[in-house]
Amino acid sequence: MLRDNIRVRSIIGRFLEHSRVFFFEAGDVQDIYLSSADWMTRNMTRRVELAWPVLDLPLRQRLIDECLLPYLH
Repeated sequence: MLRDNIRVRSIIGRFLEHSRVFFFEAGDVQDIYLSSADWMTRNMTRRVELAWPVLDLPLRQRLIDECLLPYLH
């Protein structure tokens, strides 16, 4: 169950392969993670999946500008 202050948006669809970019924002703090994970239940017991933060500020801004914003507008 999601809370009122959490919004989830599916861009591609349920069954298509796509990149995994996670964007979190709380006030002035923004975090971006990239991931290999296909977080389907069937995959969580037989695989090792990774998620890592994007720490490089120019790269973070490029991900926002070129990957996230075009899908959200």
